[in-house]
Amino acid sequence: MQNKATVLTILAFAVSLAACQKPAPAKVAVQKGGKVSFSYVLTVEGKQAESRTLSCAQGSCGTVPALEEALVGKSEGDKFKVSVPAGKGIAHMKEYVREVSRTLLPSGKRPLIGSRLEATTTDGKKLACVVKDTSRKTIIIDCNSPYAGKALDFEVEITGINGK
Repeated sequence: MQNKATVLTILAFAVSLAACQKPAPAKVAVQKGGKVSFSYVLTVEGKQAESRTLSCAQGSCGTVPALEEALVGKSEGDKFKVSVPAGKGIAHMKEYVREVSRTLLPSGKRPLIGSRLEATTTDGKKLACVVKDTSRKTIIIDCNSPYAGKALDFEVEITGINGK
């Protein structure tokens, strides 16, 4: 009988001790449109292409949609991978490949195939372009992202969540 009383006393003590402990704070998760900070390493065709840290509203970070969707529901400290197939990442846009007159180049500028130029659109947006071909009067430039049409592999870490 004394053993039962001792066991009951120990159980009562354990229950009262558990009741005094504070519950662990609930993990905050990234919500659609919520502010989030994260870092990623992008690998393209087996080579590290870029590494960035962003703080933005989910869905408005300027990355590929598959990466932004993968942020939802994740918590600070979470590390995960996102693989985006070639057809689902950055599209190769035909309208970003243009033949332009050499008269638009700064005087004396003689671009070679593979050289890089900066172009400005009619609305003032700056684009990094690569010379694809040249002739006496024109050059062909490609202003698509260097990752356009390629599979993208991201390694991501959530570094902060700031609510909605």
